[in-house]
Amino acid sequence: MTRQYDSTGGICDLKDVVRKQPAGQDAHAPDRRAFRWTPRAAMAGLIAAMLFAWGFLHVALTLIFASRPIHH
Repeated sequence: MTRQYDSTGGICDLKDVVRKQPAGQDAHAPDRRAFRWTPRAAMAGLIAAMLFAWGFLHVALTLIFASRPIHH
């Protein structure tokens, strides 16, 4: 016996799903620790992201635009 499911949904179905989700302080998941971005953590994250991007671009552009051919 095969069952057929209606996979078409409307905006009302999405509203029902969102309405059933807890919000705010009630939405705490037991396996996830709450993390708040402090100004110090935000600055450290920004600096780390910029250094990572610079390093990645430096390596990628050095490999793409090599100044001299590599002899093996």
